[in-house]
Amino acid sequence: RRQRQMCIRDSTITADGSAALVKGDLIGLTKFGTISIANNAAINISTHNNNVAASGTVAVNASALTSALLTFDASEETDGAYNVTTAGSGDHVITLGAGDDTVTANTGANNLTLGAGNDTVIIATASLTSTDTFNFGTGTDDVLKMLDASTVIDADFTNITNLDRITQNTASHGMNLTLGTAATAAGLTKVTGGTGTNSVVIGSSYTGSLTVDLAAGTDTVNGSAQTSGSLIVTAAVASITSADTITGGSATDTLTITTDGDWQYLSSPLGEWIGGSSSNFTLLRDESSVSGYYTITLAQNNAPVVSLSEEYALPWENTSYDFTAVIQDEPLSLHDCTWNISGLNDNEGVLSHIHI
Repeated sequence: RRQRQMCIRDSTITADGSAALVKGDLIGLTKFGTISIANNAAINISTHNNNVAASGTVAVNASALTSALLTFDASEETDGAYNVTTAGSGDHVITLGAGDDTVTANTGANNLTLGAGNDTVIIATASLTSTDTFNFGTGTDDVLKMLDASTVIDADFTNITNLDRITQNTASHGMNLTLGTAATAAGLTKVTGGTGTNSVVIGSSYTGSLTVDLAAGTDTVNGSAQTSGSLIVTAAVASITSADTITGGSATDTLTITTDGDWQYLSSPLGEWIGGSSSNFTLLRDESSVSGYYTITLAQNNAPVVSLSEEYALPWENTSYDFTAVIQDEPLSLHDCTWNISGLNDNEGVLSHIHI
């Protein structure tokens, strides 16, 4: 007998306070884009892997649950994703599968279990507390996004695990972030800055390897108390101004600067502790014995001057020559040279590429 499938775009579910939908109930529900819960009554939903198309996303709108509990289990999903939006103060329990899922959390004590994808939790700063339990799963870029201008203290990470990164949902919103023991245990290793006013304070009890990616905001990064682990600060050259304050500590500290192509590294009294390329270079601060300010000079990225140390005349036939290129350019520059020997009737076989 052929199985009937419900092929609809949107599904609205009305709960009666004791309702439950198990995966067997939903096995024939396919090709829909949104599940909306219509009223403020507790509901328990377990989805089937059929419910989301491969590489697709289904939205779950639970914003009508202003105080009632949502229990949502999509752990069987293997090749699609859910985007769950909640509101109100209900203490929701949400379990998701292998896709790149998103949950917009409410003010309640949320219990979120995310799966193998790169998952995102969006939450307001006042809603994130130590009563929330977030397990981000096994993704490689699991992100906590703050919905508004935020102040996040270390205790807020108390019941968070497997987190990779924190950032603002809107780049222009500022962030005040303090990291310590709980942030280390949560797995936090990256902070992505925005264009607002941002402060990241790394305490002595943070022992992880932290990367802070700065954008064009007004930024303060204070790692002076950090004694173990590492701190890497990365920024485009245009993002660093006199309004920014970046302070390392006694951990392993690295500042990496990327130019925009029009500018390049020229010189520094600390040149022996600077590596990389002229447009993406790193200051290994912890290897130097210099304290205080570091001077780095940039210059416009002009074309190098290339010449040969030898000159040869014909005959070329059955003769090999060694050419040495002399390139005048700034430190850390890398060059990919192409030689085209012209003036011959047949130019085949005399082209070569040299990386210098």
